[in-house]
Amino acid sequence: MGETTVGHVAGEVVRALYGAGYMESTIGQYRKSIRALERYAGGPDAVYTRGLGAGFAASTFS
Repeated sequence: MGETTVGHVAGEVVRALYGAGYMESTIGQYRKSIRALERYAGGPDAVYTRGLGAGFAASTFS
């Protein structure tokens, strides 16, 4: 399995939200969190790992 970037994960999340019929205002809130994740990771080209996600969640929601 190849490496997945933070930007790829972000794109998939946004597509899923649109596909599920979420309102633009809700998607905008998710985009704020996605931008924070990208900053935490060092940019959208950073490789996404479970550890990265867990570290971001711990730093954001603790």
